[in-house]
Amino acid sequence: MMFLQDLVNSLGSPFLLQSESGRVSVERRLQLLGVTTYIVDISSSSTAHEMFEKFRVAMQMPYQEIPNWDALDEALADLSWLRLNSINIVIVGAPAFSRRDQRSFQALMTLLNSVGEEWARLVTDGEWWDRNAVPFHVYVEREASERLPFSIPALLG
Repeated sequence: MMFLQDLVNSLGSPFLLQSESGRVSVERRLQLLGVTTYIVDISSSSTAHEMFEKFRVAMQMPYQEIPNWDALDEALADLSWLRLNSINIVIVGAPAFSRRDQRSFQALMTLLNSVGEEWARLVTDGEWWDRNAVPFHVYVEREASERLPFSIPALLG
């Protein structure tokens, strides 16, 4: 378990955390810390393709569509159009989506964890894509009564 203020600038894992939506949402807590946050609401998504579209819109991706897992992975590994010191994504509606498509939800969590590992690495290839390591964290918000299909570390106040 980790505290939010310690996590937002951390390059280490965990890259995925769950947070109970309660009195003060993780989105609001990130705002109070002055952190840019992207909210991806997948509650109405029934398929992976619908979920890809939610990410495309929320993350302001400059693509007409994200057709598959590889494209989502590439887009999240790039994010050059955002020019951020840290990347914080809040996923809303995860339990609802996971009930409809547990396999895609599991694949999404695996992909996001991998992307977090990539962003945590300094890139010094002597090319235009070189960059500093950037903190990347995903907060999976859920109601206290909701459960996720597998264990994700919990975020503390």
